[in-house]
Amino acid sequence: MKSAITQDHVAAIVDFDTNDATWIPYAAQQSVPVIPGSAGLGSLLSDDVFPVLTSPLALSYALVAEAKTYGTKVAIGYAAEIAGGEEEVTLSKTFGAGLGVNVVVASKLPSSAPDYTAFCQQVKQSGATSYTLAFAAATAKKITDQCYQQGVRIPQVLIGPAVPPSWISDPAFKGDIAVDGVAPFFDTSVAGVAQYRSALQQYEPSITHSSLGGSPDVHSGREGRNRNGTQRHSAWSLHRQERNIGRPHRSGQLYVREDHDRGLLVHVADGQRGT
Repeated sequence: MKSAITQDHVAAIVDFDTNDATWIPYAAQQSVPVIPGSAGLGSLLSDDVFPVLTSPLALSYALVAEAKTYGTKVAIGYAAEIAGGEEEVTLSKTFGAGLGVNVVVASKLPSSAPDYTAFCQQVKQSGATSYTLAFAAATAKKITDQCYQQGVRIPQVLIGPAVPPSWISDPAFKGDIAVDGVAPFFDTSVAGVAQYRSALQQYEPSITHSSLGGSPDVHSGREGRNRNGTQRHSAWSLHRQERNIGRPHRSGQLYVREDHDRGLLVHVADGQRGT
């Protein structure tokens, strides 16, 4: 990586290296921005790192904050095969402490188990007001369906990137909310998105009416419904408290946007200062 920076003089690095923490500090010293395909440890080492996928910190905070709308007791089930499962529980407890939310169940479960009755009964008896599952989609559906059949009626806060459209027709998921780690780029009711789309309209108007730009005519967002069937705002509202601190990076094309509750590194499409 050093040769790419010092000899090839790259302007930026697109990063899919799971071991990027070993060289990101050097890239930062040379003022070369890094754009990871995922947000891991390396993303936390420099202000010049701009992950384009979900931040585990932002998503963990969002899951707990959204769970609080249902109550203050959360149950979590996570796959034994997922290395970051225990980290997710730790983050939930940490953020929950500040939000007044308690993790009353934290169960490590094998994805290959034929039956999850013990977990379902633990959730029922714990007094949890919502629950979250960190599994592959097929296993998450299996657990949700089994718990629903056993009388679990509390809402589930879903991890957005792992939610397939087919779950909409499953009564076990009725009224559940999916939380994503990024704002919906088509929803202009979110202040930051409105600013982004305004910039697109000004500098790249051809994009705003295409599928690439996320035109409202091309894409549509889904909002959750309460258990009684009434519509409610989705978890995207977590991103409405944005403010742009407008600090330019290399070539003026990357900026830092800071949320009132947590810092989020984002990239912008047009490269104009303050957008």
